[in-house]
Amino acid sequence: MLRNKKILITYQGFTLAECLISLVVLMGLLLFLKPFLSMITQVDNHITKDNYLELLIGKIQIESEIKEMTFQKIDNNKLYYLSEDDEKIVFEQYKNMIRKTNDSKGHQPIVMGVDIVVFSEEKGLVKMEVTTLEGETYSYFLFN
Repeated sequence: MLRNKKILITYQGFTLAECLISLVVLMGLLLFLKPFLSMITQVDNHITKDNYLELLIGKIQIESEIKEMTFQKIDNNKLYYLSEDDEKIVFEQYKNMIRKTNDSKGHQPIVMGVDIVVFSEEKGLVKMEVTTLEGETYSYFLFN
């Protein structure tokens, strides 16, 4: 004998309130994520600019060269070093570049596209502040 059974079917799902709360949380996360992503994009664009990379490579080149030299002085915005064979080496701005000169052999360009370079000494370190032709300013410390 078959009886008439009522089958109650229930659906598992989300209520309207749960959906609205999850949407509010998601929108809040997206609001905070957008400025963060734009900041990361700006930093990436800044770091990959040619000026920044060239200045960084120039700084590394200067530091590798002065490792084996003796710091003498900063005079008239020029860095004076003495090489191991007692040759006077000068790092200075010349036109739109930072160049390295020595007593008798001309000059070697280190960084191009430079508007202003200021060398100063701070607490035993040499500070090199460079302004590019595009108006961006970078500060580096060179270890003596």
